[in-house]
Amino acid sequence: MTMATLERRAIDELPNVSPRPKEMQVLCLGLSRTATMSMHSALERLGYKTYHFKEISQRDIPGEPSHVKFWYEAFIAKKYGRGKPYGKEEFDKLLRNYSAVTDAPCVCFSDELIEAYPDAKVILSNRDVDKWLASMETAFYAILESNDYKWFRALAAIDTEALAPYIEVLRMPLRMWTHDDWTDREALRKTFHDHYAHIREIVPKENLLEWVPQDGYEPICTFLGKPVPEEPFPYINKGDSAAEMHKAIGYIRAVILLGQYLKKPVLFGAVSLGAWWYMRRVLK
Repeated sequence: MTMATLERRAIDELPNVSPRPKEMQVLCLGLSRTATMSMHSALERLGYKTYHFKEISQRDIPGEPSHVKFWYEAFIAKKYGRGKPYGKEEFDKLLRNYSAVTDAPCVCFSDELIEAYPDAKVILSNRDVDKWLASMETAFYAILESNDYKWFRALAAIDTEALAPYIEVLRMPLRMWTHDDWTDREALRKTFHDHYAHIREIVPKENLLEWVPQDGYEPICTFLGKPVPEEPFPYINKGDSAAEMHKAIGYIRAVILLGQYLKKPVLFGAVSLGAWWYMRRVLK
């Protein structure tokens, strides 16, 4: 993306939102890989429309940019000072249809979201730091250190509107959490401790719930004033499923892009079949 693109922000093209269609009620500000997908599913069952990383490729209205474009410019403004930082006005536009958030990229804007929505309840999902680091290896690092990622980076030079910003948003949390050296595991460990200490410091105790996955529904429901569901708590997205999901998204985009460039139907069919086989293998 060029500097001119960043100066003319995509978020400014969206209409102002007042009042919000949905009030922001819950901010889940535990770092990624602390059962954020499970928390997403749990909050959805409790009646909250919940934002998670998996939402970033969507478009709220046909013709609007996908969310990944907004998050890209939000990251660039926050980390590098290029463009106006995102605040309540911008998040009201981007998250207008959601009443709760969890996971990156939202957690990377914890301070901004707490300031924008001071009445929202804050849930801090947590886990043992060593187990968290091991989980990061099977998720973020399994993508960014893979041969698939190198191919996606090359393809992103062509697909500047979709795959390029998607890759940037995927790796930007690690860059923020490691001071731009995303291979520095010790910096990542320090950020984990610093993040949790910071949230505890700035959120009033009566508005904060500390939660670990084995706690299940009960403390969440008590905190939010909701009845406890009869069904078990949704423990999902374990192991390397997140990495394989992102790889599959990359291959889907590759098929779409190649379909625009390949003129021979037989060749395009072969590429599509190969991508279909890969996605069947990694998502089974």
